[in-house]
Amino acid sequence: MRRRQSGQSLVEFALLVPVLVLVFLGAWTGAALIANSDTIGQTTSYGAQIAASVGNVGCTGSSCTAAYSCQRAANDPCAADAEVIAAMEPALQHQLSNTQVVEIDIYRPQSCGSLNPSPSTTPPPCPATPDGALVGAPIGPDPSASTVGCSTGGACVDEYRWCAATSSWDLVDGLPATSRSGNGSCTTGGIAPYTLDLRVQAHPSEAAIGVSITFTFTSPGLPFFTQTDTRYTAITLPPTAN
Repeated sequence: MRRRQSGQSLVEFALLVPVLVLVFLGAWTGAALIANSDTIGQTTSYGAQIAASVGNVGCTGSSCTAAYSCQRAANDPCAADAEVIAAMEPALQHQLSNTQVVEIDIYRPQSCGSLNPSPSTTPPPCPATPDGALVGAPIGPDPSASTVGCSTGGACVDEYRWCAATSSWDLVDGLPATSRSGNGSCTTGGIAPYTLDLRVQAHPSEAAIGVSITFTFTSPGLPFFTQTDTRYTAITLPPTAN
């Protein structure tokens, strides 16, 4: 009788162990995903603050002149974008685990009312999600970017993807499209669509600026589980008191 009970207990334990392991790995996966998503969310918040404080890097109105070595033309936002990405890189490189950052977007929020006070252009129509989200954010070069610009209601998005070959964040949607070279994440050339004249920080029409990060998380214990998600922050800095 005792042997029979002992054997039954071993069978029950053998059946229970996989369930317990799966529950543990599921909890571990959930905790890791939440932690990484929270880190990326805070990173976009910091990046958006930097983007708003940098603004149009001192340009006035729409008459900005090329003042930085990376600029290909007036209003080229390369220096401003580079400062935003550099501010976020330490967190993205050292505070994430089991996570690959797919894309960084710096954009003009397409939203209602005062969240999108662009002094130089008419804001695009109010979308279904008026909270500053990057509406319909494409991953990779935007084929329509060559014909639809910010001033005509197109998405004002500077899309950056990590190029492993050069270990750098490359602008993949530079305008005009004919100036691009390379392919995939290593596409370069052209001027970012979200130009400096759209980032004027002049009271009372401080421009809202958004930063979005798309990432792919892979479970540390369940390698078959992956999830791609996006976190973003859109911000308008309050006016500075005189």
